[in-house]
Amino acid sequence: FLVLAGLILLIYRISAGSRARRRAQRRNADMKAIGITAALAVLPSLLKGKGGLGVILGPAVALAAYAIYRENVKSDDLDESERR
Repeated sequence: FLVLAGLILLIYRISAGSRARRRAQRRNADMKAIGITAALAVLPSLLKGKGGLGVILGPAVALAAYAIYRENVKSDDLDESERR
């Protein structure tokens, strides 16, 4: 009886990691879907306003510039570690 209980407990603990990963993936997918839905819901009202396209393109350009900056900073850090 104790061997069977130990085996069940071992299987439960092993499967707990995969359940946690699945929950995290599901949570990330849900948050992404909520973000996209919110952005699509706000888009028509932003395009109607005075700022219009500038309100949308301004942050998008800033985000792209930040992504380029981070990419360049990462490559510099790798070069320094290779020199040592």
